[in-house]
Parts: sequence; C-alpha cells; structure tokens
Amino acid sequence: MTFPKVADLTGFRVLRNPTTRRLIGAVLAGEVAVAVAVLGYERATLRARQNQVTSKTAPAAPWLRIALPGVTHPAISKAEDSRLAGGEEVIGVAVAGRARAYRLSALAHRSRHVVNDVVDGTPVSVTYCDLSDCVRVYTTPTQNGPLDVQVAGLYGGQGMVVRLEGEYFLQTSGAPVNPGAVGARLPYDTLPATRTTWDEWRRLHPESDVYVGDRAE
Repeated sequence: MTFPKVADLTGFRVLRNPTTRRLIGAVLAGEVAVAVAVLGYERATLRARQNQVTSKTAPAAPWLRIALPGVTHPAISKAEDSRLAGGEEVIGVAVAGRARAYRLSALAHRSRHVVNDVVDGTPVSVTYCDLSDCVRVYTTPTQNGPLDVQVAGLYGGQGMVVRLEGEYFLQTSGAPVNPGAVGARLPYDTLPATRTTWDEWRRLHPESDVYVGDRAE
C-alpha cells in the first residue's frame, strides 16, 4: 500500500480547518468584488466614450459635459407634404401670427435635442430633453438669425444642460450651473410652446408648416 506524503496530508488537514476555509473564502470574495468594481468602472467609461462624454471627474460625478451643437436652419415642410400621422406628438409655436410645429420624436436623439430655427424673421430655438421629458423654447428680439443654443451635458438628476452665449443653464429650470460665474437671468426669453398632436395643432393653426426631422430617426 502506498501512503501519501507528509506534505500532502498537511495540506489536506489545513484545508479541512474551518478557520482556514473561512479565511480563504473571504480572500476570494474580496478579489471577486474588486474585479466586479473594476469591470463596472470600465463599462461606465466605455459608455461615456461612446456617448462623447468628457469629464475631469469619475463617471459618477453629477456634471457630465457633452458638446453637441444644435440643428441649425432645419428643413421645413408644408403641412400637405409632411406625411405626418395625425396622432404624432408635436411641439407647436406661434410667432407674430406665424405657426410652426416640430415633430417631438425628431428631437428625441441626443444629437437632435436642439433645433435652432428662424420663424418669420424671429429666432426660435426648440429644446427637448428625453430624460426629464422637458420642452423649452428660446427666442430674443435682438437677433435676426438663429441662436447658438447647444446641448452642453447632464447635471445629476436635473436633466439636460444647455449652452447659451457661452454659459451653462439647466434646461428644466433655467438656473445657471455655475451661479458664481453668471447671474440668475437667462440671456434669452422663453417662448410659450404647445405640446399636442399634429391633428390638433392643425385644427388650431391650419396654415402651420412643420419640421419632421430625419425619417430614419
């Protein structure tokens, strides 16, 4: 009969010791936790890079900068040429008696959250944040061409940040992101907007034209 070596028996006895087994289990669990944390950080970093997010802080920081210019000089369709379904949701604005609608789903993608338009000579910038489901429209009487409104990022749980004349404001409230750097007043006026269906908007404004965006959106 062949007997195990002393070293083999010693190792077997050590592994059978409950204290040793608990210690080894704790070490392995710690290693797994570290691996999961590293993997989670790498995934968050990858998502940030894919979404063109840049930040000087970790991905969990509340202020994530996303530099995305708005759509400028959008293609506008006549109502009869739009082929827009009557139940489609639109954002409607009226400026000096001229009505225009913007197909809501055309603003749903992050690269299309802002449309810098001109309606009857008046600048109209329509913004939509799909995270907060907030619509805000900006205008000013002191400018003829389109405004330079851009998506600037996300701020914690408060939704989209917009860049107006080089400064940063929360789209939902209009509050400045850096209150110490700028005043509490927006550089532009806000324009009333109506969120409704295309059929209802046309009933109220039969002469309205419409921005439908890219049909692939």
